[in-house]
Amino acid sequence: MFGLNNYMLIALGVILFGFTSYFLYSQHVIKSLNKQAVTYEISIEQQKKTIDSLKVDVELIKRLNTELASINTTSSVNAAKLADTLTKLERTATTRPTLVEHFINEAVKDRNRCFEIATGSQITEKDEKNRVCPHFVKR
Repeated sequence: MFGLNNYMLIALGVILFGFTSYFLYSQHVIKSLNKQAVTYEISIEQQKKTIDSLKVDVELIKRLNTELASINTTSSVNAAKLADTLTKLERTATTRPTLVEHFINEAVKDRNRCFEIATGSQITEKDEKNRVCPHFVKR
């Protein structure tokens, strides 16, 4: 019924159909992979920007940490000085209470004057002797 040529034509058609199907499938896969590659490239760029931003943040945090450590050291030294001063004040207060009372009252007056200056009061010549807040009194 069919001749050898017909079988060869059918086989050639099947092979041609297979190659065409493979070609179209490959093109589809290539297109899909190209879309993924573009998406990945965008993602990589965003991640690089995020990493760069984080590196800047890390450097800022390191600098701030160094500053805070310095402030902490200064505060510790000041706390030790204050403790020493308070110990001396306590000894003096027990031996000469009126003298200490006078100094404390003067310091309270100066501190109150600092609040007045901070809230807009005019600075006078008498304020130049204020040892509590000299940064307010500077002209």
